[in-house]
Amino acid sequence: MYSEDDSMGDIKFYILNFFEIEKKYMSHFLPVAPQGT
Repeated sequence: MYSEDDSMGDIKFYILNFFEIEKKYMSHFLPVAPQGT
């Protein structure tokens, strides 16, 4: 069965994971990583 809620959950997880990777990647170039949004 296919649920719209499940697909939205997957999208949110993908986006959050993408931003976590970006922060780790940028931390190699920035001397201080900003906290929060």
